Amino acid sequence: MKLSSPFLALLTIVAFPLHTLADFHIFNCDHCYGVGDQSGCDAPVIAVPSNQYSCSGLRNNPVIYDLDGHGGENSDFSIPNLCGVAQINAYPRSSSLIELYINNGNGQVVGSCYPGGHGKLTCPAAFDQLACSDDWVCYTYICS
Repeated sequence: MKLSSPFLALLTIVAFPLHTLADFHIFNCDHCYGVGDQSGCDAPVIAVPSNQYSCSGLRNNPVIYDLDGHGGENSDFSIPNLCGVAQINAYPRSSSLIELYINNGNGQVVGSCYPGGHGKLTCPAAFDQLACSDDWVCYTYICS
């Protein structure tokens, strides 16, 4: 049986992992570090381009400092230095939508984020560990 080209194209799209279709992801993380009395934990929120969806991507992309990884993204925040853009401003519009704008841009929405992904990455290193959940999937041209 020979499969038609449109069928193969559809099969390829359906089989393609969700994280490769998005432009970037917003991860909520637990980060514990150190040894003994020189240890601690924090809860960073990290933006990661889809083509860097890995532990290396988590460790080498911007932390969103205005947020706590346990508090949810329910207030306005900014993403610094993502994919060559100095600052992306993010405005939660509901519990299921975040709109994205370029800082000092023309006021046009440049992308949207939705709950999803639901992937988890645990990234141990010598004296620290990141345990992150992929909570928001963002669709825009910024990291394309």
